[in-house]
Amino acid sequence: MKLRFGPIFTVIIVALAIVGVSVAFIANASPYVSVSEARKSGATNVHLKGQLDKSSITNDFRDHSIRFRMKGEDGDSVQVVYTGVSPSDMTQATEIVAIGSMKGEEFHSNKLLIKCPSKYEGSSKAKA
Repeated sequence: MKLRFGPIFTVIIVALAIVGVSVAFIANASPYVSVSEARKSGATNVHLKGQLDKSSITNDFRDHSIRFRMKGEDGDSVQVVYTGVSPSDMTQATEIVAIGSMKGEEFHSNKLLIKCPSKYEGSSKAKA
C-alpha cells in the first residue's frame, strides 16, 4: 500500500497556520481599562479611553511628544505622554483613546485614536 503525504502535509500546514494566527492575535490583543485599573495593574499595551482636557496640551518638539491630561470614564484623570507625530485635529477631539502603558503616575502612549465631531451631525435640516 502506497502512503500519500500530500493530504497529511496540507493538514499539518493548515493546523500550524491556525495556531500561528491564534497566538499572534492573543499576543496583540489589548483590553480597554479605566484609569484606576491601569494604575493598579501597571499593565502594558492597554487602551485608555477618556475626555481630553484641552487646556493641558503641551508639545515638546525635541522629544516629539505631547503631554495632556485625560479624564477617564470612571472620573479619574491621568497625565498622558504621547510620543509620535502630533495629530492635526487633536484640539477638536471629543474623545481620545490612548494605547500604551502606565509608567509611574503617567500613561505613556505610542498610539492615539481621536474621535472628532462629525461635520454631518446636527446639520440636518428638515426640507419641506
